[in-house]
Amino acid sequence: MKKFFFAFVAAFALLFAATPAQAQLKWGLKGGLNLTNPSLDWEGGSLKSKAGWFIGPMAEFTIPIVGLGVDGAIMYSQADSKLEIADEGSATVKQKYIDIPINLKYSIGLGSMAAVFVAAGPQFSFNISGDSFKDAVEKVYNSTIGDEGKVENETFQTSLNVGLGVKLLSKLQIYGGYNFALTDGFSIKSATDQVFNGAGKNNMWKVSVAYLF
Repeated sequence: MKKFFFAFVAAFALLFAATPAQAQLKWGLKGGLNLTNPSLDWEGGSLKSKAGWFIGPMAEFTIPIVGLGVDGAIMYSQADSKLEIADEGSATVKQKYIDIPINLKYSIGLGSMAAVFVAAGPQFSFNISGDSFKDAVEKVYNSTIGDEGKVENETFQTSLNVGLGVKLLSKLQIYGGYNFALTDGFSIKSATDQVFNGAGKNNMWKVSVAYLF
């Protein structure tokens, strides 16, 4: 992982070493759908996939001659999952985030009308949904957790985006990829060492469309 971030920083520095005549900066709007692929390391329950969505402004800095670029965005994201607890029931974990993805992109032109690109980079996510995981656990058990354990969403998460896309008419971008969680999205900290003990991650698939002005 350290090698990846070193390569990302080196490529980012190379981009900004370009002359102003070569570089292009564009602004736009990006939105799409996500499908969670969560993992939960807890014997008491499991998490299942659910669909969600995201939208927000983005910016892209590119060097057309060499095909390198960097894009960033500030996205409002809703990425839910379904909590299932054996012999108890199920409930939706309603997750809302402010996501800040920063991706390094390499594009290969297919003429003046289209190009394909690969993208990868870190994403920083801020939880604005409160203790939605705890709320789901309490809903399944139909009671508050009390002193049995501390169950909550983590307030800050980091992840890694990788994916492929296509650019059309230099304005429209269609992208599909996967988001690998690097830090936990949920925590279950036991007070009794019996009922609650575990953690989970928010991996997800993403498909998006962006329009650059």
